[in-house]
Amino acid sequence: MKAYLFKPLNRLTALFAATLVTAMFMAMTTTPAEARDYRTLSDVLEANGLTTLRTALEAAGLLHTLNDNHVTVFAPTNDVFAATAKALGCVDKDENGDALALATALLGIQVDDDTDALTAILTLHAALDRRSVTTLLLQKHVNTLNGENITTGVNAGGVYVQAAENVEPINITNDDIHGKKFRLYPIDGVLLPFVPQGPVCIENTQ
Repeated sequence: MKAYLFKPLNRLTALFAATLVTAMFMAMTTTPAEARDYRTLSDVLEANGLTTLRTALEAAGLLHTLNDNHVTVFAPTNDVFAATAKALGCVDKDENGDALALATALLGIQVDDDTDALTAILTLHAALDRRSVTTLLLQKHVNTLNGENITTGVNAGGVYVQAAENVEPINITNDDIHGKKFRLYPIDGVLLPFVPQGPVCIENTQ
C-alpha cells in the first residue's frame, strides 16, 4: 500500500526535477535575449537580425497572419538559411548560400494542390499559442500551422525540436524572445516537412 501511495508523488517529483534541471541547463547554455516589449513579430525579426526569415514570411504571405495571432515561432538564423541554401545548390556568384534564390525556387515548387514548398516549410516553424520552454517539453509534440507535429526534448546541446524528415535534432540556441502575442526561439537548423530530391536551384546565380 505504501509503495502504491508513493508512486504518484515520485512521478510528480521526477517531473519537477526534470523541469528544474532543464531550466538550469538553458540558463547555462543559452545567451539571454535583450528584454524589450516587442509589439509584433515583424518588430522582433527586424530587431534581432532575423531578416531572412522575415523576407521569406513576406514572400509566402504569412507575416501578416502571424502578426495577428498568438504564436510560437522557431526561427532559423540568417546564417542557417544561407547554409541551407548552399547545401541545396542555391549560391551567388561568390559561391555563398543565396537564401533569396532558395525562397524563390521553393515558391515555384508545389507539394500539393494548394501549398508551395516555401509555405510548407515556414508553417512547420510556427504554432498557435505562446509556449514556454517548460510547456514545449511537457507537451513533447507541437502541432504546427503546417498540420504536422514536431517533437521536443533535451539533448547534450540543450532543448531541441525535430521534424519527421530531420535526421538530426535542431537545437534552440537562445532564450526565447517574446512579446504580447508571440514567443520566438532562434534555432540552428531548418525544419523540413519533406526531403528535397537533389539541388533546388537548377542554375547558380551569376
